[in-house]
Amino acid sequence: MPPLDQTVVKRYQAGEMKEDEIAAYLDKLGLTVVTTVDNTYGKIPGYLVPLNMNKDQIATELLLVPTMGACIHVPPPPPNQIVYIAYPKGIKVTETAYTPYWVVGTLKVEKKGSKYSDTLYTMSVQKIIEYE
Repeated sequence: MPPLDQTVVKRYQAGEMKEDEIAAYLDKLGLTVVTTVDNTYGKIPGYLVPLNMNKDQIATELLLVPTMGACIHVPPPPPNQIVYIAYPKGIKVTETAYTPYWVVGTLKVEKKGSKYSDTLYTMSVQKIIEYE
């Protein structure tokens, strides 16, 4: 997540912000990327939402979302909390929305859109491991 504006935090804590100001700030925060993570290799936990699937229920394009069920509720998480996943090897997606995973690969700051949500990050994935 990007750093919080401490002036906004202090105004909020003091009760000096109206509801529409808070909503506008949170919307802006959800569209802010953290550029220091661009081209970094690592692992990120989350839940998988398939974007494509073959007849064997194997998906090679997915969204990584921070919470279970994020693919079915409205509104979706902010774009900077969703990662577009490219996984050429593919993963069987029968229970992915209910199973947490570690996704390992290279994270990039790159905007991508899907029918579910926009994302501000993409990841070229080397492996997906069930979370333990």
